[in-house]
Amino acid sequence: MAIRLLRQWPRRATLVGIAIAIMGLALLSFDANDPLNIGDVLLLGCAVAFAMQIIMISRHGHAHPPLALAWIQLSLTGAVNMLLALATEPQSIAMWQSPTVWLALIICTVFATAFAFVAQNYFQPQTTPTRAALIFITEPIFAALTAFWWTGTPLTGWSLAGCSLILLGTAVAEVPRALWSKLLGHPGQN
Repeated sequence: MAIRLLRQWPRRATLVGIAIAIMGLALLSFDANDPLNIGDVLLLGCAVAFAMQIIMISRHGHAHPPLALAWIQLSLTGAVNMLLALATEPQSIAMWQSPTVWLALIICTVFATAFAFVAQNYFQPQTTPTRAALIFITEPIFAALTAFWWTGTPLTGWSLAGCSLILLGTAVAEVPRALWSKLLGHPGQN
């Protein structure tokens, strides 16, 4: 998408790294015993939307203050999601009276969303969309490790292989050209 929208062509090593990382993501995400379902389709749709967000921040992030951009993102996301929740989820007054619900909302809004959006809007314009995507693709590794540590969810061979491929893909994409040239014995080539 970045190639088409921003006219930025990544290096070959970056494309290879992305392909390796996507294979790792597939190993982490898909289960042979679980057929494709609506959740998988929604996940792919979210990935496309997130890619568009990365590209748009790369394109417009330099022109706007990070805090103002985050405010717009949060306001729009909050309004759309509130409407969707009201339209699709059963509501109860008792739910909104629960301190646990409000605590979860505050934690998710402030730390998991607002802080993350401000940080992304501040730091991402300083790099390429491809590099930002490679940083974000490591998130499932931390999610798998957190699930293992926090809930005891086992790390299977497939999930360990997926994590390894994601890290390998990120490393392949980020190794500087000069080092690749030395490693491959091709001075000056990508």
